[in-house]
Amino acid sequence: MVTERSLRMLARGLQMLQVALILFFFYHIADAYITPYHSEWLSADAFMPGLIIGILFYTFCLLATQWVAVIAKHRLAWLLLIPIAVVTLAPYIMLAIEATRPT
Repeated sequence: MVTERSLRMLARGLQMLQVALILFFFYHIADAYITPYHSEWLSADAFMPGLIIGILFYTFCLLATQWVAVIAKHRLAWLLLIPIAVVTLAPYIMLAIEATRPT
């Protein structure tokens, strides 16, 4: 059984990872406007909608995680953290796989 305190600690950890992803997307938006992107096919504006959708999506995940932390007294509240954790950790797992992939 997951205690209320451990559930809130897990939720806070997920929230920190979500804030890091949101800041990562903001960094790429700022970088796209500061650094000129030279390509025949793509411009920096081509990546903006995806980055903005990423920010909105992980902001919603941040809100959902906060909601789970608030209802931590419910005995099945920890089940709600599983899909949120999968969605939050997916970009980190993809980055780790990409970094360790042999070229």
